[in-house]
Amino acid sequence: MRIIIARHGETIANDMRIIQGQFPGQLNEKGIKQAKKIGKFLEKEEIDIILTSGLKRAYDTPKLISEYVKAPLKVEENLKERNFGVFQGKDRDKFFAWERSLKEPWKNKPENGESFEELYNREKEVIGVISNKYKDDNNYSY
Repeated sequence: MRIIIARHGETIANDMRIIQGQFPGQLNEKGIKQAKKIGKFLEKEEIDIILTSGLKRAYDTPKLISEYVKAPLKVEENLKERNFGVFQGKDRDKFFAWERSLKEPWKNKPENGESFEELYNREKEVIGVISNKYKDDNNYSY
């Protein structure tokens, strides 16, 4: 099994320096071009399935990639971004200032959000599920 990982294209919120977290997000023109560029780059690869988060920005990116890579698209909900809690939808500098003030940012979480440690454990679990579920496939995991 081989897994290729790509991040979603740039969004309107990325350009505005806003933390999206688990908000859906909308690709901007640059993000659409980035997704198509990845698709062209991967066009000749043997890819059996494209796995994606269900978040709009995450889903729209591989949807554009699949115009070049002819593989089915499957949503794996736990591939989604970290939950930044009260910082979602806010200027990312506020989050980074808060995070820098912590003694153990790895273990601390924003109100109503998740810590990096929780995110790591969630993603580690989903990678294990994907590895078992698709062990005979060449995956493009997004």
